[in-house]
Amino acid sequence: MADKVDMTQEDDECKRRLKKFIEAVVMYHTVAQKLDINTLHDFSTIETILKEPNTFNGAGQRLRVEQQYVPPATVINHYAKISTQNIQSANAVIHALDHVLIPPPSAINALFIFAREFSIFTSALQKVGLAEELDLSLDGKTGNGQLTINAPLNSAFERLPPKVLGFFFSPMGSRALRHLLEYHIVPNNAIFVDFQSGEQAKSVKSDNDDLFHKKIKASTMLEDGGEVEYDLIKSQTVPYGPYTFDVKLQGKSVSWHDGISRNAAFQVLEELLMPPKHDHNGINEADVDDEWAWIQSL
Repeated sequence: MADKVDMTQEDDECKRRLKKFIEAVVMYHTVAQKLDINTLHDFSTIETILKEPNTFNGAGQRLRVEQQYVPPATVINHYAKISTQNIQSANAVIHALDHVLIPPPSAINALFIFAREFSIFTSALQKVGLAEELDLSLDGKTGNGQLTINAPLNSAFERLPPKVLGFFFSPMGSRALRHLLEYHIVPNNAIFVDFQSGEQAKSVKSDNDDLFHKKIKASTMLEDGGEVEYDLIKSQTVPYGPYTFDVKLQGKSVSWHDGISRNAAFQVLEELLMPPKHDHNGINEADVDDEWAWIQSL
């Protein structure tokens, strides 16, 4: 009898979790505004009605919209193509997808999924104890609810001189590796081209209400105030042509912009960001051209 009771309780718990998951999936497919296919292309990311605890300062989870030209397609979240568009109903516009949209995982788990691209980055995060900083529990009670991760590809680490890469992953290099990684993480603000969950970007140019070029300086996890600067750009190559979106970090275009996760925005880098050098131990930034001088100043 006790075994039957336990099995019944387990079944009830499984049903409860399944129901909650299905509800989340349905909400993640729903946007609180009517957007036809042309209007969808006005955005890099779009807010859904799915809200997770303690994420994005109360805003909903986001969808990434990508317009492909060869062959023509509108792709949501990198994998789901709109197969039938602009189905009109009394109170909505419906777009049919060829794949179900699954609500994204936490930032660290999203990086784990793309191991071919980010396995060195995730190994480095785990080595120095930063992986948990990029996680968020399902109830939102532990972890970080809004981050921007400037995520270096494996190729970015592979560009390092072998001795430097070996030093970073040696016992002696853990402090320098953590310092480097902290400079790639912005806490308390998920920065997408068209949405920021924390401090908002400021316009520096606006010739057209639909176009923008915004700048935002954001503090990284470095305790000594290391900042990074983003240029968030929505433009048109030709008048009345399709919109294009771009993110520049420290003046250089990122390799891929506006990756999504449950608690973070991803800006993907082909080169590592070098932390600022400081006047420590007699080393002055103005006197040193070596990009690795920041290691000596730790």
